[in-house]
Amino acid sequence: MKVIFAVFALFVFFATPSCTKTNNITTTIRDTTVVRDTTVIRDTTYQKTHPNPIVGLWVGTYKPVGGPATDSFYYSLDIQAGGSLISVAIANGVSNSSTGSWTLNGVNFAATTTEISTSAATRTIAMLTATYDSVAGQLSGLATFPGSGNPNATYLLNRVP
Repeated sequence: MKVIFAVFALFVFFATPSCTKTNNITTTIRDTTVVRDTTVIRDTTYQKTHPNPIVGLWVGTYKPVGGPATDSFYYSLDIQAGGSLISVAIANGVSNSSTGSWTLNGVNFAATTTEISTSAATRTIAMLTATYDSVAGQLSGLATFPGSGNPNATYLLNRVP
């Protein structure tokens, strides 16, 4: 019986299919990068008026051309909307006021004034030219006095808010 049992055991051993388990699973590992972009949309705002309009009060100084570098005197322009202006100059305790008309072509300012603060028969006429800087609020220019014998003068005025 031992022999039969041994033959039977060998038969079962060799006749039984083998069970082996293999896991052939392919796993792919990927690095994931997430990028989040922030989009900011900004509207452009256009300013329709100048930050320092030409109409208004402008105050500063003037210096005679060829005069001492230390000389500077009070000068102001009251530029009015209707195309007229009033200027005031004060030097060495003497004031002078004038009135006239003005124009603005782009950044080029021009004016002609006639002295009103004198009782003399001949009144001084001044021709003003300047560059208008609306952002900085400045008028920088030259005043000439044709036929009067007065020296030309440079001036720098700032817009009074």
